[in-house]
Amino acid sequence: MTSITGFVTFLLGIRKGRAETESVLLLNLEKSINIYQTIIDDMKEEIRSLNVKIDALEKKVGTLLEENHELKKLMKEHDASTNPKK
Repeated sequence: MTSITGFVTFLLGIRKGRAETESVLLLNLEKSINIYQTIIDDMKEEIRSLNVKIDALEKKVGTLLEENHELKKLMKEHDASTNPKK
C-alpha cells in the first residue's frame, strides 16, 4: 500500500511540475508579447510622424518645382527681350 501511495504521489508531483513549468512559460510568453506590442506601437507612431514629414517635404518640393519652372520661363522671356533674334 505504501508503494502505491508513493507512486501516486510521484505521478502527481510530475504533473504539478509540468503545470508549473507551463505556467512559467506562459507568463514569459505574455511578457514577451507585451514587449513586442510596445515596440510595434512605438514604431507605428514613428511611421506616422515620418509620413507627416514626408508629406510636408513633398509639398515643399512641388512648390520649389513650380517656382523653378516660373523662374526658367522668366529667364527665357528676359533673354528673348534682351537678345532679339536676327
